[in-house]
Order: sequence, then C-alpha cells, then structure tokens
Amino acid sequence: MTITGNSLNNPQWGGGCQLDIGSLFSGIVSPSCTVNSPSQATATMPGGPSGTVSVFFCSAGSTVCYTQPVSFTYVQASTTTSLTSSLNPSTSGQSVTFTATVTGSSPTGTVQFKDGVSNLGSAVPLAGGTASFTTSSLTSGGHSITAVYSGDSNNTTSTSAPLAQTVNQAATTTSLTSSLNPSQVGQAVTFTATVTSGGGTPTGTVTFKDGATALGSATLAGGGVAALTISSLTLGSHSITAVYGGGASFAASTSPAVIQAVSTPADSLKLRAMQALAAPVVAQNSGAAISGAIDAAISEGFSDGGALVTPSGNGVRFNFAANPDGTPADTAPRSTHPFTSANGSFASTGHGFATQPSPGDNNASTSRVDDAFGALAYASPTKAPPRYVEQRDWLGWAEVRGAVLDRWGTGTGVAGTVPGASMLYGSQVNLIAGLTRRLTPNFLLGVLGGYETFDYRSDALQGRLKGDGWTVGSYLGWKITQTIRFDAALAYSGIGYDGTAGTASGNFSGDRWMVSNGLTGTYQGYGLQIEPSARIYALWERENAYTDSLGTLQTERDFSTGRASAGIKAAYPIAASSTVALAPYLGLYGDYYFNSDNATAAVAASGLPGAVVLDGFSARAIGGVTAKFANGGQIALGTEFGGIGGNASIWIYRARASVPF
Repeated sequence: MTITGNSLNNPQWGGGCQLDIGSLFSGIVSPSCTVNSPSQATATMPGGPSGTVSVFFCSAGSTVCYTQPVSFTYVQASTTTSLTSSLNPSTSGQSVTFTATVTGSSPTGTVQFKDGVSNLGSAVPLAGGTASFTTSSLTSGGHSITAVYSGDSNNTTSTSAPLAQTVNQAATTTSLTSSLNPSQVGQAVTFTATVTSGGGTPTGTVTFKDGATALGSATLAGGGVAALTISSLTLGSHSITAVYGGGASFAASTSPAVIQAVSTPADSLKLRAMQALAAPVVAQNSGAAISGAIDAAISEGFSDGGALVTPSGNGVRFNFAANPDGTPADTAPRSTHPFTSANGSFASTGHGFATQPSPGDNNASTSRVDDAFGALAYASPTKAPPRYVEQRDWLGWAEVRGAVLDRWGTGTGVAGTVPGASMLYGSQVNLIAGLTRRLTPNFLLGVLGGYETFDYRSDALQGRLKGDGWTVGSYLGWKITQTIRFDAALAYSGIGYDGTAGTASGNFSGDRWMVSNGLTGTYQGYGLQIEPSARIYALWERENAYTDSLGTLQTERDFSTGRASAGIKAAYPIAASSTVALAPYLGLYGDYYFNSDNATAAVAASGLPGAVVLDGFSARAIGGVTAKFANGGQIALGTEFGGIGGNASIWIYRARASVPF
C-alpha cells in the first residue's frame, strides 16, 4: 500500500518505518515498509481475513506512531486451478498421476480430485501451490477429472477445467499348455490357460478351441488361470487355442496354438499287430486244408479202374474196382489162386513196373504183397466166378484237419511287447465235406462246404485272436493221361474274428477267396506207389474296419497269401485181411510261402513286430496210413510236420473218410 503524509522522513523515525495493523503496538506488522519522500511511503500488507482494519504508521522500531490510523480493507485474492495428467490415454490398471496447480495469493489449503461427481480419494494439501494424486483404479472408458481448490483466508476457491481422461482396456497375454502331448485316443488331457496383464489380474472366462470348434469354457480362477480337461480328441493332430473374452477393464486375447498330437493307444496298436500276425496263419492253414481235401477227393473220384492203390494228397487211395492186371473191366478175371505166382499189378519183375514175366525170368514169382492184394478180389482159394464191377459215379467224403503252431518268435520289449515271451502260438480245426460226380472216365466235378475254428495267442503282445468261419467251393479234375491228372478249385469263406490285446478288444468280419490247381502223377515200381506232384494255392482276404473298445478306428485290411509246393510221396500197400487193405505212406515236399499285406507298414511304423509267420522257403514231411474196406469205404489218418528249415514249425493232424455210391 502507499501512504501519504507530512514529514514522513522525520529523523525521529530512525530512517525507516513499519505499519501496526489493528491497533498500536499490536505486534501485527507489515513485512516491509519504505519511506520514499517526506510525503510518501510504501509498505506491503501482510495477509489477513477479508474486512477493514486500522493501519498505524510508525517508526522502524514502532516507538513513535501517527495516532491517526488509516483504514485498510482486505479482499481475498482470486485463484486459478489447472489440472494435468501424467498419462492420457492410459490403460486400465495403469498408474496415472493428476497434478493440480493453484495460482493466487500464495494459496494454501487442500485440493480435492474428482471423477465426475465422485471423489478420488481424500483431499490433498497444497505444497508450493501444487497438489498431486496417483491412482490405478480408473476403469476402462472415458472419465471427466477435475481438481477443486478449497481456498484459504487470502484466496478464493477455484475448480479446474474438466480433464477428459481416456482409459483403455488393459492389454492381456494368454498362454496355453497341455498336460500330455502326445496323448492317446481316449486319454484325458488337461489344457491350462494363463491370462496375464500389466493392469492387474484379469477375470472372466476362457474358451478352448480345436481349430474353429469350441471344446468348452472355464472361468479364470486365482492368478488368472483356467483349465479344461477333455478325453474326446480323435486320432490325429489338433490345433488347440485358448481365447480370453476380455472384461470391463481387460482386453481380449488369444493364445498361440498348441499342436496336440493324439496317437493310437498302445493296446490298440498291439491289437492291430495281433490281427496282422494271426490272420494270415489262419488263412494259410485253411488254404492247405481245403487244397489237400480237394486233392484227395479228385484222386478218389478217379479210383475205379487202374491201379489198386495210389497215393493221394491227403493219404493213399484204394481202388477195389481195379482190374488185377489192368485189363478192361469186361474181361474175365484170372482164375489163378491169388497166392500163386499170378503176376498181378504189383509183380516185382526186376524191371521196376508191373509186367508179365518173360520166359526164364528168375524174378517171375509174385511177392507176398502182390498175392495178398490179389486175394482181396476172391472169396475162396477156388476159382472165382466172373467179376462184375458196378459203375460208381458219386463219392461222398469228409475230412477233419487240426493244425498246431509251435511257439513262434519272442518279444523284444519294444513298443510294449513283453521281452522273451512267445510272439504267436495256437491251433485251429478245419472240417470239410464234399460230393464228387464223375461225368466221364477222365473228367469230374465236385462241391464242398466247410467250417473252421481257431484260437491263437501272443504272450508278447498280451493278445488273442479267435473266431470261426464257413466255406463253400467247387472243384474239377481232368485226367490228361492215365498217369497224369490236373485239378483246379475255387472256394469262398466268410470269417468272424474276436481279438483282444491288453485293454483293447474288437470284433470284425472278413471274407476270403481261394484258388488252387496242381498236376499229379501216379507211378508204380518195386511194390511202391509213387506220386510226384506240384501244386499252388493262393488266398485273398479282406477284413472290415471296426472301432475297438478304446475308441480307435481300425481301418479295413487286405492281404494275400499262398503256397507253392513240389514233392513226392510213396505208399506201400499191405493186405490186412480179405476185406481190409492198409497202405502206410511217407512224403517230402518243398514249400514256398508268399505274402502281401497292407497292414504290415502300419504295424512296423508303430514299432511292433511286423514279421510274417509262414513266409519264404521251408519243407514239410508227411506220414500216415489209409484203410480201405471191401465196400469201397475208406478211412485215412495222417500227420504232417511243416516249416522245416523255415522260421516257424507247424504240426498237422488229419482224419478222412469217404464212401462211393
């Protein structure tokens, strides 16, 4: 303020001045006072509440004062409040500092920060004209922030202009993990999503997807974690993602894809390996049984006329309608006593074949066996009456054949196989029956039907394949010459399988075609019947697809197998009585087994053994005895040991009966 008067610079003032405010010597003085001239002085008034006060002009020491006061009116200074934000826009959860600056007459007091009409915390005291407030609680969206200065004794209140604060949703990051990768079909897999944010802990839900297909949803729990357990993933590769849907304060986010591999269960793989190992063995044994039964049927169908005893595919055939010396049926038989030197069909002459003896031949006498077989055509040692041989064009027959596979191979411990345990063993039985019709002396046709049952096991795979099936077919025989014949056959089978391996099991069906043909020769010499032969059969089988008990789709399977054989058999006839003839026989054959299977590669890829049991070159030996009765009926018993020199050993047992009519 400016003070005017007279003699303001009187020496008695001591060269200075001060203002007493309110009353003399009140102790309330101005902070500064300067005498500018005898008539003027200037002073600064201290702050005070609004209103009028008395002001006394005094010496510097306040010892001498003008007694006449001057009136002074206090008026509060107006203030201006401004507001700034440390981060705008911000994201939800981020810390933002709002700073209010109040200008006026050295304002003091507090500032209240507001979001719209809502207070943001408590009032903040001014310090140096500024007040600051930090918050991270603003939600996403727009906010109108103001700073309200409450004023003081010297300054009026004031409010800042609204500050438009933009708060965006907090960015999030979603990660995904799998509890088991790769997994197996049907196994439970837990997918865990973790959602993180710099703006706090996200809440809400996470949707798990397999490609574009939703697998399910889970709510975020403590720590922003959500988990989903699922066991319905199918075989193959799956692209799994976790999609966080976001919330009021958090942005949505999607995890990087996790490639989840779902493989076939180990026991399902072992079930497939069991199928691949055992089914071709079933087919091979059935092919050998059907082919052998047809060979015997054709041999027996041509049995009237010709030699009395000849080997056949499954034993030896007896021909009780044969002429003793191969003479036509309408020629009267010999009247010679059968135990004389009759020189019948089995005469040992030194020439190696049955002939009439030449004069002076020292070996002209008939052997005991020759006479014994000749005796079958006679009822007494007296001269027999002329013999009439009835034409028999039909032949009914039946055969049962059992096969036993020795324990083949051992597990190596890879792919879940049991080390040292047998890879495959078991047995099967084929029952076959048929009817043959001889159309001409050199041509015949036949039909057959059959049933098979089998049971094979693998300790190494902890598996088993069993089942049964039926067969129908037809065949033909053609005598190219009196000593060489050709045969061919076609058969169809329907098979039902029941397989298990560990915890996996499944039922499936299949159908099989078989073709066979061969050439067979029949020769005699030195009392033996000798039969060289060459034969081949082939089988094609298709097994239908199925889903096993573990939910694994086992695809359809095609395989082919077969055997080519060549060898020789010899029989030695013995007359057991006047009505029964016996003929023991032995034979040796070389075999080649051939195979093709579309399941082999898949089995090998799984790490399981994919070898074929009956495969490549081997040999087999046969033996047995056949009994023929006077009425034409025949019974044959025999055995066979196969796989000699090969990778598997198999025993065959057979019994056969037939009757002409």
